[in-house]
Amino acid sequence: MRAAAAVLALAVLAGPACGPAAAADTPSVILRTGDHSGFGRVVFDLPRGTTAEPVQDGDRLVVRFTPPVPVSAAGRAPRNVQAMTGASGQAELILAPGAQIRRMRLDGRLVVDFLDPTSAPRPPAAAAKPPAPPRRTHTVARTPVQSSAKLRVPIPMDRHTDEPAAPPPVATASEPAGTAPVATVQQTALPESGAAPGAPSGPVQLAATPTPLPAGVAGHAASLPFDTGVGAAAFRRGDAALVVFDQRRPIDMAALRGDPAFAAATIQLLPAATVLRLPLTPQEGLSLTRSAAGWTIATVPVAAADGGARPIRPDLADGVLRLVAEAPGQVVSVSDPDTGGALLVGTQRQPGQSVPVARRTPEFALLRTWQGVAVEPVSDALSVRVTAQGFTIEAGAGRALALAAPAPDAVASADAQHFSRRFAFPAQPTEMLLRRLQAAVTAAAAAPAQARAGKRVAVAQAMLALGMGAEAQATLTMAATDDARIADNPDTLGLSAIAALMAGRAGEAGGITDPRLDGTDEVALWRAVRTAMTREGAADAAAVFAANLPLLLSYPAAMRNRLLPLAAETIALGGEPAMLWPLLAQRRDDTSLDLARAFLLEAEAQAPGGDPKPALDAYDRVAGGPDRLARARAAVRAVELRLATGALTSAQAADALDKLLFSWRGDDRELALRQRIAELRARDGGFRPALALLRESEQIWPEQRPALHARLAAIFADALAADAKTPPPPLDLVALVEENADLIADGEAGQALAARLADRLTALDLPKRAVPVLEKLVTQAPAGAVRAAFGGRLAKARLEEGDPAGALAALTRSAAPDLPAPLQESRTLTFARAAAVSGDLPSATAALAALGTTPAAALRADLLEAAKDWPAALAALRELAARTVPPEGPLNEAQARTLLRLAAAAAQTGDEATLARLREHDTARLPDDKLAEMFRLLTAGPVQGVADLPRAAQETKLARALPAALKTLTP
Repeated sequence: MRAAAAVLALAVLAGPACGPAAAADTPSVILRTGDHSGFGRVVFDLPRGTTAEPVQDGDRLVVRFTPPVPVSAAGRAPRNVQAMTGASGQAELILAPGAQIRRMRLDGRLVVDFLDPTSAPRPPAAAAKPPAPPRRTHTVARTPVQSSAKLRVPIPMDRHTDEPAAPPPVATASEPAGTAPVATVQQTALPESGAAPGAPSGPVQLAATPTPLPAGVAGHAASLPFDTGVGAAAFRRGDAALVVFDQRRPIDMAALRGDPAFAAATIQLLPAATVLRLPLTPQEGLSLTRSAAGWTIATVPVAAADGGARPIRPDLADGVLRLVAEAPGQVVSVSDPDTGGALLVGTQRQPGQSVPVARRTPEFALLRTWQGVAVEPVSDALSVRVTAQGFTIEAGAGRALALAAPAPDAVASADAQHFSRRFAFPAQPTEMLLRRLQAAVTAAAAAPAQARAGKRVAVAQAMLALGMGAEAQATLTMAATDDARIADNPDTLGLSAIAALMAGRAGEAGGITDPRLDGTDEVALWRAVRTAMTREGAADAAAVFAANLPLLLSYPAAMRNRLLPLAAETIALGGEPAMLWPLLAQRRDDTSLDLARAFLLEAEAQAPGGDPKPALDAYDRVAGGPDRLARARAAVRAVELRLATGALTSAQAADALDKLLFSWRGDDRELALRQRIAELRARDGGFRPALALLRESEQIWPEQRPALHARLAAIFADALAADAKTPPPPLDLVALVEENADLIADGEAGQALAARLADRLTALDLPKRAVPVLEKLVTQAPAGAVRAAFGGRLAKARLEEGDPAGALAALTRSAAPDLPAPLQESRTLTFARAAAVSGDLPSATAALAALGTTPAAALRADLLEAAKDWPAALAALRELAARTVPPEGPLNEAQARTLLRLAAAAAQTGDEATLARLREHDTARLPDDKLAEMFRLLTAGPVQGVADLPRAAQETKLARALPAALKTLTP
C-alpha cells in the first residue's frame, strides 16, 4: 500500500509536467499564454487530427475546434486579453479595446498574438481641400522581440502558396530562452483620402449588404461601401481569402450573418487599410467588381475566378521588377495569417487584372492573386512601390534583385490561366515530369488488378506530357482492354486521341470529336490539331490556333515543340498572319518555326510589288535543314513559287517536282505531289506521262481509285481536245487511245468523245491500224452506250473493208439495251447494209422498217432498188416521198430526185395510176432541168394517134439517155 501511495503521489506531482503526454490519452486542446513587448500571445496546442478556426466578431474572438474536444484554458489572460473561457469544442477570448490580432499556424499549433492598440492619426487642420494622399513605399525591417521561455517562434518569410514548405523550428522547453526575430512593418501614417477637415478621429462605421448575382451565375456576393478611388486586392492564404482595401473603414458585417458564404467573414482594421478575411473551400474563388457605392465581392467557382482577369506581366530591367498594372492604388502592409509575417499588398482601383502564376525568388515570393499584387518579402531590404505603370519591387540601397528575366514558359503559363482545360499537362521541367512518370508507373504496378486501369491512365497522361505519344496510346489501349469501365470514358477517349495525334496518327484520333468532351478550350485546340494534320492550312483550324495560342504555349516543352510548328504553319496558311508575327519575333531562334516564317514571306511576295527572294531564301534554308518533312514541304513550295513568278516553265517545274517524289513517301502528301506533277505534265502537252503517273498511283493507293480515275478521265479528255486543235503524230494518238480506252465515261459526253475519237482514228492514213484499235476500245470500254458506239464504228470500218460478217459480229458483241435513238439508228443502218451484202435482204429491210426513220426509209428504198425488187421498192419510195416531199409547192432537186425514182419504180411495175397521179400533180412543181424532162418521159401516157408521134420521137431520144440518168439518182 505504501508503495502504491508513493506511485500515486508521483503521478499527481508529475501531472503538469506530463500534460502533453496525458493529452495523448485524453485528447484536449492545451492553452498557453505569454506576454511580450507590444503584444500578448496565446498558443493552442492541437491534438492530432484537430483543426482550429478563429472567428473575430468585434472585440470577441471565438476559436472553434473540429472535432469538438475539451479545452484546458490557462489561468491567466495575456496582455491585451481581458478574459478567456474554454469549453468543449471552442475557446472564447475577450479583447482589450482597440487591440488587434495576428494569427499563425505552426506545426500543429495555432498561435494568436494580441497587438497593442494603435492611436488613430489626428486629422489635419481645416483647409479648403485636403491634399491627395502620397504614394506609400513599404520596407520590411526586423527587430528582436523577447520570446517566452516556453515557446520561441521564428517567423518564416519564404512560404509559397503553391508549394508546401517545411514548418519553422519550434524551441522546446529544454532549450535555453532566447530571442526570435519577429517581422514588423515600418509605415508612414497618412490621412484618409476622403477625410474632411475637422472630421472625427475615426470614420463612420458602414454596413456590408448582400448582393444578388446575375441569373445563372453560381455563388454569393456582398457589397462593401468604400469611397471612389479606393483600391482593392484579393488573394488566397491557406483556407481563407484576404481582400485588402487601401482605406481604413469599419464595416458592419451583421447583415451577412445569414449568408452561408459570408457568415464567417471578419473585418480587420489597419492604420490605413481594411482587411476582409473570408473562409473559402478549395473549389471556390473570388471575383471583384467596382460600383459607385464601393466594391462587390463574389464567391464563385474557382474556374470562373481564375478565368476572367488579364495577367499582370512582370518585367525585369536594371535590377528592378516592374509589375505592369492598370489603375494602381496603394501598397498596404498586412499580417500573413499563415506565417505571422508581413505581406506587402498592392491594390488596384479597378478590377480586371491578376497575378495568375505564383513565383519565388531568393528575396521574395510573388503570390497568386485574383486582383492586385501580393508580395511575401524574404529580404529585410525589399520594398514595393507604386508607379504610374503599376508597381515595382526593389532590393533597396542601389542593389539589384537576384533573379533572371521571366522565362517565356512562365509568361505563357500566366497568359493561359483564363483558358478552360480538360486534362492535366503541367509545364514542368523534364526532370520533374520524368519523376512524375516514374511515380505513376510505380503506383500502377503496385495497384490491384481491378484498380489498375485508372493508374494506367495517369501513366499515359504523364507520358503525353513528355511527348511519348505512341507509348501513351499503347498504355491507354491496354487499360481499356483490361477494364471495360474506362473504355467508353470520355476522358480516356480524349487522351487516346491526343496520344494518336502526338504519334502522328490523325486517322486514329476520332475520339476527340466525342460530344461529351465539348465545352473547353483545350478540347477545341486538340480538335484543331486533328483538322490541321488532315487538311494542310485549314482556315477553321487556323482560327482556333490563333485564339488558343497561349494555351498551347503553356504546355510542357515536349508537347509544345511537337505542336507549335504545326500551329504556326496552319496559322500562316490559314489566313491569320497577324497573330503569328509576335510569336515568331519572340522565338526568333526557334528553327522549327522557319517554315512558318517562309509561308509568311511567300504571302508578302505574292502581294503586288512583292519580292520573292526572301521567301525563296527561307525555303532553300529549310530544305537544307534536318527535318525531313520540313525539307520536303519547303522544296515543293520553292518550286511552286518559282513557277508562279515565271522562273520555271510547267515542264521544268514538273521535272523538279518529279525529283522530289522520294523526299517523302507513302501518305497523302506524296499522292498530292504525284497529282500535281501529272497536272503540270498535261499542261505542257505531256499527256501520256501524266496518265502513266496517275495509273501508277492507282495501284499504290487503291482506296483513292475513284478520285484518281476522275483525274485520269479529265486529262484524257483534255488530250483528245488538244488533238482536235493540234493533232499529234498518228502513232502517238493510237498509243494514247490503246492505253486509256477505259477512261471514256458513259453518257452523252462519253458518246461524243467516243464518236470524235473513232472519227479521228478512221481518218488516219493507217486504216488497218484503226480496226485493231477500235476492237480494243470495244473490249475495254464499259458495257452500254460507249461500247455500242465503238462497236458501230468498228462494224462500219469492217464493212468498208468488205467484211460484212465481221461487221455483224461487232454489232452483236457491242449490243446493249435502251440505247439513245441516234446511236440505235446508226447501228441499225450499218446492220442493214451488212445484212444486205451478206444476202439477208429480208432481215435488213425488216430492221429498217421497224426503225421507222427517214434515213431508214431511204436506205430501205436503196437496198430494194439495188435488188430490183420493184414492187417492194415502189412501196419504200412511196414511204420516203411521204416523209420528204411536201404535198404542195415547188420542189428542190433532192425532192425532185425522190419523185423521179418513184416514177421509175412505177414504170417498172406498170403502175399507170401512180404515173398518172405524178404527171398530173407534180410535173409543174419540178425545176426546169433534165430531171423534169426525164420525169415527163416516165410519166407520159401511151401513143394513141398521129398527133402523138413528135412526142414519141422526143421520148425515144430521152429514153436512150435514161439509164445513165437513173444511175445518177441511185446512191
